[in-house]
This record gives sequence, structure tokens and C-alpha cells, in this order.
Amino acid sequence: MTNEDILNFLSKYDTSYNVEGNVYYARKAFVVRSVINWCLSERQDGNIDEEEFARCAYMIDRYIRNEIKLFWKNGKILVQEKKKEV
Repeated sequence: MTNEDILNFLSKYDTSYNVEGNVYYARKAFVVRSVINWCLSERQDGNIDEEEFARCAYMIDRYIRNEIKLFWKNGKILVQEKKKEV
């Protein structure tokens, strides 16, 4: 997956995505790219199986759609459900 692929996907779902000239504003791009890189590396090294890899992709999708918070803390990926608005 290239950076262009990620930006194309973010342009559809990330409300912070904006392009001004040759400057791209995509607040979630760093987290998405870093989680993708980690998942690919872990899968390639045999540290996670297909099912865990699919869960990573699902988490990324939910993060981009603002359904969850996804962030790094002490070298680990953490997921936090967003509170539903009443």
C-alpha cells in the first residue's frame, strides 16, 4: 500500500483531509501509515496470523471512520471505543 493509496482512502472518509496546492492535510495519515507498517512487518515476520492481520485492517477502517480512537502508547497499539452521543 502506497502513501497515495492511503491519501485516496482518507480523502473519502477523513473529514480533516484537505489539499491546498501541494500541501496535504490528513490528521490520521501518520497513525494509519504506522499501524499498516507495523501490521505488515509483524505478519511478514510470522508474529501475527491472518486473523490478527485482518483485525488490524478492521481497526484501521474503524479509526478512519471515526468509530474508535487508535493510538500508540509505549510501543503498543491501543484502541478506545468512542462514546456514543445521546
